[in-house]
Amino acid sequence: MSSALKVNWVYGFSKDLINGVQSLTHRDRNALFFLSSHSGVIYDFEHRTQVVLQGHCNQITCCSVSSDKRWIVTGDAGDDSILVVWDSLTGTPVKTIFSPHRNGVVAVDISEDASYIATLGAADAVRQIEFYCRESALVIPNIFADTSPHHFLRQTKTGATPRAGDMGVDARG
Repeated sequence: MSSALKVNWVYGFSKDLINGVQSLTHRDRNALFFLSSHSGVIYDFEHRTQVVLQGHCNQITCCSVSSDKRWIVTGDAGDDSILVVWDSLTGTPVKTIFSPHRNGVVAVDISEDASYIATLGAADAVRQIEFYCRESALVIPNIFADTSPHHFLRQTKTGATPRAGDMGVDARG
């Protein structure tokens, strides 16, 4: 993918986004992922390097990282919104879903095994949840005829604070 500008380093992050900073650290890697306006950034704090993930036309509104730290999913809201699945090891986009919802995405989550992606649409008259297969980017028919806005896609223990990646979004707006 070529862009008009190549961003070499990002200073600052989108502080108001839930789960806008996530750990990518595991036994062979010391890194974190954060959102900064229209870009995502993988920062390796051991080697002090950044990989800037560019491709969104709108400000990124949500992200999720798979439990194995391999896959990052970012979504935006606005005209020409997209959902992008990134390989966190290479920083390359592996799947792009165009217009996942009419007005974009406000929340995203990825299944424990990283096979499925769930999204919550932005500012529609009725908030809609979509499910996608990560590898094929095909929409999985929604099995919920009437989903309560208070349900989470990944449940937490009673009284527990939601973990990074939990889709704790109140669908009432």
